[in-house]
Amino acid sequence: MAARSLTIAGVLLDARTLRLDPSFVVDEAPTPPAEGGPDAPGVVLIESLDAGGETLEVTPVDTAPLCLLPSDQATPRLLAGIVAVQDRASGLRFHYQGYAVHEVRFPTAGPKVRLRWTNDDAEAALSGGLRMIEWSTSHPENADVASLPMFFSEGRGWQPLGLASAATAIPIDFDDVPGGEACRIRVLATDGAHTAIAETQPFRVRAKGYQAVILAPDDGARLTADAPVALAGQAFHWEDPERTTEDLEWTSTLDGALGTGPLLDVSLSPGDHVITLRVAGEESRPATVVVTVGPDPCERPDREPRD
Repeated sequence: MAARSLTIAGVLLDARTLRLDPSFVVDEAPTPPAEGGPDAPGVVLIESLDAGGETLEVTPVDTAPLCLLPSDQATPRLLAGIVAVQDRASGLRFHYQGYAVHEVRFPTAGPKVRLRWTNDDAEAALSGGLRMIEWSTSHPENADVASLPMFFSEGRGWQPLGLASAATAIPIDFDDVPGGEACRIRVLATDGAHTAIAETQPFRVRAKGYQAVILAPDDGARLTADAPVALAGQAFHWEDPERTTEDLEWTSTLDGALGTGPLLDVSLSPGDHVITLRVAGEESRPATVVVTVGPDPCERPDREPRD
């Protein structure tokens, strides 16, 4: 009995309303069925239907609360998982707390997708900057098609560039994605039951190395002179998420070198400072904040003594 793995994601707004996101066929194992069984609280029953609307199988999938609301309000619940669906299934029906909350019917044929990508695009990616990624979709049965653009780098694998939607273009800033010698762009197009893929040939994107991040102080902060200032920072590696470092250098446009390390307490002279954090001895992208150091606003000039 042939089956395919289908992503299932959505939000139960209340006991009778499911807002379902577009589903994609993926090469991944199905999520294990809900531990508590089909009658456990919070479980959604996903019923596979044949062409005549008869049940082929039922899969229980757990949900999780998205937030806590007052007891008199329904708590939205997240539905997410991968479900094995028989190839002869013609649709899905979703049940929650005894109610049929959603139903989808599958087209018999799948969509097509064509990604627009040229050598000029590859050269633009190497140069960095913002560029539009464009593609086109079609469907033989005029079914709705949702697309999900993705970016691949050797160190981080495939990462989505946005959410699945009906859009056929998205801007990507090649200064803000990991670099490498064999990067790729992929677009997945789905009608909810079938998924088509368009993908570029490998191309080069400039490597970024480390990215410094200043956690404190905040940009635009007003600080008090003669009081210690806490500096906190860290760095991540664009191309290799496993690489870490604490070899960080802090500088100020007014006071020069402030020290090294992820955490420092420093004294800053009065005035406007541009504080910079960078990784020492490595290719890196620095971070900066602007702060103003002035007198303590709680202090008042001494008053003239009374006679």
